[in-house]
Amino acid sequence: MSDRRIRIVLFDVRGLLLGIVKRATTQSDVEIVLESSSMSELPTLAAAEPDVVILGEDEPSLAARLLEELPTVKVLGVALDGREAVLYELRPQRVELGEISPEKLASVIRDAAKAAMAGPAC
Repeated sequence: MSDRRIRIVLFDVRGLLLGIVKRATTQSDVEIVLESSSMSELPTLAAAEPDVVILGEDEPSLAARLLEELPTVKVLGVALDGREAVLYELRPQRVELGEISPEKLASVIRDAAKAAMAGPAC
């Protein structure tokens, strides 16, 4: 396993939620690399190479814009009271399967269906 820390950007996280998030990110494998509040800072945000952007509210349009600019990042919209959250992610992925037999095709279909039914890992 890598010793790389999980890089977090806080976007418009303030007040009570800021305290909650800072307590939640005191783990040794997590670091807050940037606190931002403006989309004009998007180049700086991208340069911080975050793994997760935490939004100060669940704002689907803002999450979509962030994912458009940073497709590999996960965006976590957290309610201002810190009690509810929504995770946004894009997961474009292409896996070469090589030569395929009917049995292998059936196995791939089963694996894909199981993953879809299981939903996102949290």
